[in-house]
Amino acid sequence: MQSAIGSSRRDGQVIFPIILSDENWRVGKASLHAALPVVRWSHLAEAITVGLGARQHASVVPSLQPDARGYDALMLGRDELFVGRLTELGYKDVAPGHFEAAFKGTVLPHSIYAAFKQGDRYNSHYHRCSRHRRPMMMVKMACIYAELEWDCITVHPGEEAGDQLANIMFNLFQARAKDAPGNPLFCGSAFTGIIKKFLPTTARQLAEDYFGLLYSPLLEPQAAIGTS
Repeated sequence: MQSAIGSSRRDGQVIFPIILSDENWRVGKASLHAALPVVRWSHLAEAITVGLGARQHASVVPSLQPDARGYDALMLGRDELFVGRLTELGYKDVAPGHFEAAFKGTVLPHSIYAAFKQGDRYNSHYHRCSRHRRPMMMVKMACIYAELEWDCITVHPGEEAGDQLANIMFNLFQARAKDAPGNPLFCGSAFTGIIKKFLPTTARQLAEDYFGLLYSPLLEPQAAIGTS
């Protein structure tokens, strides 16, 4: 099984998963161009490539299309690598955070999770996940706390994650929930489940953790790059 791809922090830097669809690439690049208009398109593409953990844009291009079974690649984004490459290219005053703002969370057409208010309908999210055969990950917002809900019913039958991941998911929950207010409650398995009374920031972090755990094993070996 491949190593899971999820949100983490190394040496003070945030590392987060990105579904590398062609649409996500184009939307993220356009967002960065709007935020950094002085950066040339070719330089922006090169910096995004480095931010995704790849060495050359040519190595990313094949991953912009689904693999033979229809799965989009999953890569790790690192804002500091993006800024570092722009600095090397002569853009000395680029502040951190632009890459993360363009590619993290729910800003992309193909996002890791969807955010809802309690009571919202999520039919469109279900159909989108089912069409692309991805685990359905949802963060449902309340007044103070959030709920994290996941369901692999949208994954092709026979390809859903096995229950051996349940212990890993529970251990991640315990790590994220340590000293958390609200007494978060984990209920479920690797196939479907819900966590109640999480702080919104923690719920979003765990949504990225869990998506990486559940989606990465579905990919063909060459589909997940930039994972180290």
